[in-house]
Amino acid sequence: MRNYGTALRRADTRAAFADNGGLLEQLPRKFGRYRLTALLGRGGQASVFRGESEPVAGVIRNVAIKRIHEQSEDAIRLLVEEARIWVRLQHPNIVTVVDFGEEDGDWFLALELVDGVSASVLVER
Repeated sequence: MRNYGTALRRADTRAAFADNGGLLEQLPRKFGRYRLTALLGRGGQASVFRGESEPVAGVIRNVAIKRIHEQSEDAIRLLVEEARIWVRLQHPNIVTVVDFGEEDGDWFLALELVDGVSASVLVER
């Protein structure tokens, strides 16, 4: 059984092509109050990173950070609408939105991170 941890170890987590015009970003790197540690996936609209919150009283929360590639008015509007819908959803099988906003011009969603088998592996079965 393959899980995110295995997939991450196989990926080059020290350097990954991320959003913002395909610029090479070094990972881990700071992103606002989060530290991005690995690229989990990349699609046409956004990239998703494994991240962790800044420690508060020694407590760190692992999260998935979705950052949109294009910071256009339309792309931001779509992300805002996605956030509005997602925060209303409450179900044990749906991850929750932990944070949402803009950091240095980059809009993002921070989501509950669930370690386990990726959806692509489940589909292959």
